Amino acid sequence: MAENTENPEVIEKNKEHSTKTVKIFILDKEGNIRSVNRTCDTSLNSSCFEYSIKELLNAPSKWEKSKGFSSEIPSGTKIISVRENTNSIYIDLSSAFETGGGTESIYTRLKQLIRTARANSSLPIYLYINGKRANVIGGEGLIIQQPLNEGSLNE
Repeated sequence: MAENTENPEVIEKNKEHSTKTVKIFILDKEGNIRSVNRTCDTSLNSSCFEYSIKELLNAPSKWEKSKGFSSEIPSGTKIISVRENTNSIYIDLSSAFETGGGTESIYTRLKQLIRTARANSSLPIYLYINGKRANVIGGEGLIIQQPLNEGSLNE
């Protein structure tokens, strides 16, 4: 009997694994924002942009922690959705993203998110918190210019 090449398991085994390097931005031991690379397996991830955001929220890795890397993004932050179309990208995060740490911490986590997003797409990127466009973040009201870019925080 001939091999059934229509069997999804056989097709999955034969599927070529291609990868793409994405950048995420975390803090080194001096507190400077630095890029680190992650490898996105395109056969497992439908969007390497979304993968980069997931990796940012989960960073740093155990190895990175052992080298003194950290992140200002609260550990309870979840992705509600990442919607990509041909003209723009919308990142919707849980409200944990804007809680705790004070103004400097919120400013740093926004810079981490902005740099990660901009390193992995040239499209306009908009931030939402719990389904609402984020124009002001945190208890002290850090104003954000959208779409996200290096000037979004008006230092």
